[in-house]
Order: sequence, then structure tokens, then C-alpha cells
Amino acid sequence: MENGLQIDAQRFQQLIKMRHLRLLLTLDDCESIKAAAERLNVTQAAVSKACTELEHMLGQTLFERQRNQLRPTPIGVRMIAGARRILSDVGALGEELVLLSQGAVGTVRIGMQTISAQAFIAEVNTSFKAMYPHLTLRFGRNVLEGLFDDLRQNRIDLLFGRLTGDALDPIFANAPILFEPTMLVASVGHELLKVDRPDWTELVRHAWIVPQAGTPMRDYFYRFLAGRGLAPPANRIETDDALSMVSLLRAGKYLALAPRGIAKSWMDTSLVRVVNVDVPRVAGPIGMVWRADQVLPPSVALYRDHILQNIVTAE
Repeated sequence: MENGLQIDAQRFQQLIKMRHLRLLLTLDDCESIKAAAERLNVTQAAVSKACTELEHMLGQTLFERQRNQLRPTPIGVRMIAGARRILSDVGALGEELVLLSQGAVGTVRIGMQTISAQAFIAEVNTSFKAMYPHLTLRFGRNVLEGLFDDLRQNRIDLLFGRLTGDALDPIFANAPILFEPTMLVASVGHELLKVDRPDWTELVRHAWIVPQAGTPMRDYFYRFLAGRGLAPPANRIETDDALSMVSLLRAGKYLALAPRGIAKSWMDTSLVRVVNVDVPRVAGPIGMVWRADQVLPPSVALYRDHILQNIVTAE
């Protein structure tokens, strides 16, 4: 075989077959022609012939024979990696076609740690379910750090949350969905609404609804206060649940931080008013995160792609 890489790409595409790719993986796993023949239930001569055929097709040696053992050459290593990826993709495509033919049944497990993107997520979930009514979307909540751990351990399939440092882990891929500034709101009738640009020293003395520990907004808020030499509000209720926040803001006189979109929707129902004051800027957009180091199940890939298509459409 030649040492230089001289491959006719068009001829290679015409001649390469799925059986060649499966043979490569079997030879790599078994490390011998005899063992590969036994696994494939064919003769050793047939395995040798197919391997030689593939090497002639490439004009390259793919395996070195060492004491009845096969060791892939650098070109062989690259071919084996490509074969694994192609066969995995073909398998995933087959599963996706089965899902589609069956009405796309299955479950997508989704972690949520955001209220900012809920309107967008609700809209795309509705359009997705119209297309795949038999595919279940199962949502769960956790602090963001816990969601990333869930994703690493395959307890969830993807997550929606703030794209913090964890999202940069090379095993993950992500797509930004939106970035919204934060606003300080107060229940309608709150005494501070009569004050033009109240001081933070006064603000922290009032009753607050604050995010739970471990959330980016809570971390940035507390650092914002610490930078001004202030302790967190002593009179506070901790929750990230939007419905609970609405009930509390309606029942009492509270202050709360909220993304602009949520704050505006609350203002439209005369639930709150915006307090005229500088507020902490929470870094990083809200986005979707999924595993980049493994082939996604077909149902998960369908959902992820639907989200991505709608992000592009929105832009």
C-alpha cells in the first residue's frame, strides 16, 4: 500500500458500503481476523478479502498484522472513528423514522431554571405538541447547578437556564434564547412607589420576594448588595415559582426582582409597578443546553431541533 494519502473522494463514496464500516468496527473490537470471522459468522477468507478490498479502495493500509493481532494504523484509527459516527447516526435516523411512523412516541425530560423564557418555551411547546401529540414533554425544576449535574448524569435530556460557566463544559452544547434586563417591581400600593429613586439602604428594610439560593439572579443580587456594604433583606420569602410570586405580590406589599418580560406582564394586570432604581445586571442570556458528546435519542433531537428552528425564526 502507498504511504501517502491519495484517495479519490468521489470513487470512495461510490464504493464504500455499510458492510465495510461494520467490518472495520468488528476488526477493531476483535483485534484478529479469526475472532472477527467468528463474530460475523463468515469465513476468515471472507473477512480477509473484505479488508483487502477496503484497503485497495483507499490505497492505504488500515491494519498492521502483529503476531496474529491487528493494530489500526493512523489512517485506520481515523476510518474507525468515522465508521462509528456514521453507524451511530444511521441508527439514530432509523429510530427517528420509526418514531415518526408511530406518531413520535416517547418522553423528553427537560430541566427548567428560568421564568424569563417561559413565554417562549410555552409557545414552542404548543407548536411542537401539535406536530407530535404522542410525545410527552416532562418538565422538572432544580437549582441551576443541580440541573447541570442531572444533565451530566443523564437524568434529564436537556435544560433551560442561564448560560453560566457550567454551560461551557465541552460535553455540552448550548443555544442562547433571550437576554432580558432585570427590573425591580413592587406590589401596587407599596409606599416606596411614591419615592423617586429610593436608596438601596431603604429598599432592603422592606419585605422581599427573593430567588432561591443557587440561582444566578440570587447570586448577582447578593453580590450587588454586598458591593454597597448592605446585607440581604432580613424580611424575605424565597421562591422561584412564578405563580407563588404572583400570589404573594397580590396578597401583600412586597419588592421583587423580575425579568423585564415578566415584569411587563404583571404590570399589564395591575399587579405591580416598576420601582425607579438601578438594579443588578444578571450576566449571560437564557439558553438551552444539551449533551454534545453523545448521540441524542430521536425524540430529544426532534425537540431540540424544533426549539432551534423557532429561535432562528424569531431572529
